[in-house]
Amino acid sequence: MRKKNTAHSRTILKKHDIQDTRVTVESERSHRDKGRSSRLTRIRYAVEGLLIRQALLEIWERKQEYWDGACEVVGKLLEVVFS
Repeated sequence: MRKKNTAHSRTILKKHDIQDTRVTVESERSHRDKGRSSRLTRIRYAVEGLLIRQALLEIWERKQEYWDGACEVVGKLLEVVFS
């Protein structure tokens, strides 16, 4: 019989049959902690979305400047490679 390595002291080995051993993890978090964590996660996602939108708007408003800069960099790289 082969047992799987346990990842942490909270893990429990549950044997279903001779060939199958499953590892389960007991949760130490309370319901209150889960709620706080999910609120922070939602806030983080909202802030990330806002920052991404702001960055995309900035790029869209100055797209010609960024395009000229990118063309200049690529031109310099090609000049170095082919010289």
